[in-house]
Amino acid sequence: MKFDLSRLLRPKSVAVFGGAWAENVIRQCLKFSFKGEIWPVHPYKKEVLGLKCYRDVIDLPSPPDASFIGVNRNQTPEIISQLSKIGAGGAVCFASGFAETSEEDVENKGDYLQKELVSTAGEMPILGPNCYGTINYLDGALLWPDQHGGRKVAKGAAIITQSSNIAINLTMQRRGLPISYIITVGNQAQISQSEIALSLLDDKRVTAIGLHIEGVDNPKLFEKLAKKAAKKKIGIIAIKVGRSEAAQAATVSHTASLAGNDAGANALFERLGIARVDDLETFLNALIVLHQGGPIFGKAISSMSCSGGEASLIADLTEDLDLQFPTFNAVSKKKLSDILGPLVHISNPLDYQTYIWHDQEKLTQCFSAVLECNFDLTFLIMDFPREDFCSDKAWEPAIKAIIAAKKETGSRVAILSSLDENLSEEKALKLLEADIIPLSGITSSLQAAIAVLKIGNFWNNPTFGDLLWAKWGERPTNSESEYNCKSLLKNLGIDTPKFKRVETKSEVLNGFKDFSGPVVLKGLGHAHKSEYGAVALNINSEEELAQSFEDIHRNKGAPLGYIIEEFIQGGLIEILIGFVRDPNHGFLLTVGEGGVLSEIRNDTQNLLLPVNEEMILKALECLKIWPILQGYRGKVKIDLKPILNTILKIQDYIVKNSDEIVEIEINPLILSKDRCIAADAIVSKQKI
Repeated sequence: MKFDLSRLLRPKSVAVFGGAWAENVIRQCLKFSFKGEIWPVHPYKKEVLGLKCYRDVIDLPSPPDASFIGVNRNQTPEIISQLSKIGAGGAVCFASGFAETSEEDVENKGDYLQKELVSTAGEMPILGPNCYGTINYLDGALLWPDQHGGRKVAKGAAIITQSSNIAINLTMQRRGLPISYIITVGNQAQISQSEIALSLLDDKRVTAIGLHIEGVDNPKLFEKLAKKAAKKKIGIIAIKVGRSEAAQAATVSHTASLAGNDAGANALFERLGIARVDDLETFLNALIVLHQGGPIFGKAISSMSCSGGEASLIADLTEDLDLQFPTFNAVSKKKLSDILGPLVHISNPLDYQTYIWHDQEKLTQCFSAVLECNFDLTFLIMDFPREDFCSDKAWEPAIKAIIAAKKETGSRVAILSSLDENLSEEKALKLLEADIIPLSGITSSLQAAIAVLKIGNFWNNPTFGDLLWAKWGERPTNSESEYNCKSLLKNLGIDTPKFKRVETKSEVLNGFKDFSGPVVLKGLGHAHKSEYGAVALNINSEEELAQSFEDIHRNKGAPLGYIIEEFIQGGLIEILIGFVRDPNHGFLLTVGEGGVLSEIRNDTQNLLLPVNEEMILKALECLKIWPILQGYRGKVKIDLKPILNTILKIQDYIVKNSDEIVEIEINPLILSKDRCIAADAIVSKQKI
């Protein structure tokens, strides 16, 4: 169901239900000079803060555009039901104690109440429950029961978060970021972050979107959002919590959304061109860059500072990032040399030193010479003195110079303070007026550049394709024996060793006669056979085979019998190919170094199905073992075509059987000069 959020987010009349928290909402509306109607609702109060109070929904003058429901969880569904029946525009459900408390709620009442809430709301949109609400800084409208630090703006970035407290903190930022909307979603019982963001993309005043995500409940909606955002050229920045086990536990206890698999989350955002960042500083810096000109489309950056220490610091911090400091072109280098004199070394990053610090004309010429190189982004590192007992008068020539140079060249430039506190909000706002990006914190600013570069690269080369995802049912899962797994792969046209299933010692020894070279004996019935001593390699005689059988039998390593197969010789490298159903993000493909040490080395890349050859190759190129695949130090170069074919054949099978297949893993896939052989495999299925 598609919900119309226009009245809820841009109301002309609001109804406010409840006691102290509701009174706070009214207080904030009055403080913000809300121009619409405000209708307090309380069973016995005559007025609230000088406004006439109404006893219940029926007494209201007309259906409100937006309502704040500040009563307890038991009363909330009934009020929502009444509002829906009279055609109200939408509501914020403030109360907690719904599905987010399912683990502690032994009566399961919270889950029941949340389902009742959604049912009674019908087609009326609701935010929450367990959320603060919304602030519209564009139109001066809010349903917000606490303080906030924002101001009215003409345009700006919209922020949607599952955490109300994080939302409050973000409104208090002093970096100059214009915020158009702050919206909290809590449990997302009815409307998800992605659906709200989809609606906001239709507001031309929204310049970027920031998401704080605790759990993805429907990646197809995120895919729809990403497509629309790319079309409208609106960048999306996301913080997704849940990398650690502790974070996942905290998330589940706080909201009804599961944090999900972090590898899947990364793959989802990469696939959709949503830039994921790890901290709020980078989050805000990236939104400022997107607001002031959108993403960057190349990795060429430059830096200017009047200190060699700052030049060295930013160079070091960029060393491991996908950013580059190209040399200045000959014309700019000559100009800089003439301006700065023979004692200044001309390089990027540039320490222009203090010889011209008070000379606005020469500073303008210096900055213009750098900006004329048309780097994708230029940083001017500049920390301002504290204002309580210092003067920043000496900084004025440099500020006027960079504004003039920006106007003259049109190149993108950011003033970057190395410390957050050394760039005031007042100065940040003035820089924005001059079309200069205000940033603070060198590390977070560089990470922000990486984030917006990912968006720019994605816009230039989008990888959209309908994600393979469904609301898969929770049914019993069975793991197939390796014999069945290899039989399946063989039927798909994937190269496997010659193999044969046997059960008794005599069958094992008789089976040996069917092989012309050394064999492998494996016990069936364990996912990790090496832990049970259930694998014997490179067996060359009946005597060795008999002993291997006895060893595996003694270790109880073959509860489902045995498989005897060809021992693959001449392997150059082993890789892993895994497909697993991720309920939160889609069907995940993992490629990486294989073998018994694969879990320790963790040299892997993750993609979401469907994939194509280009996407697989890019993933392989990101692996640490890529040089080996390319013939490191004179070794044989691996033919990658069989790897691609193996992945695509399994993908085709999964696409046709996605309701049944839970996991398919080949580890190792042995690569030799002329073969690509699935030496071991796991297949898990659900009965349908």
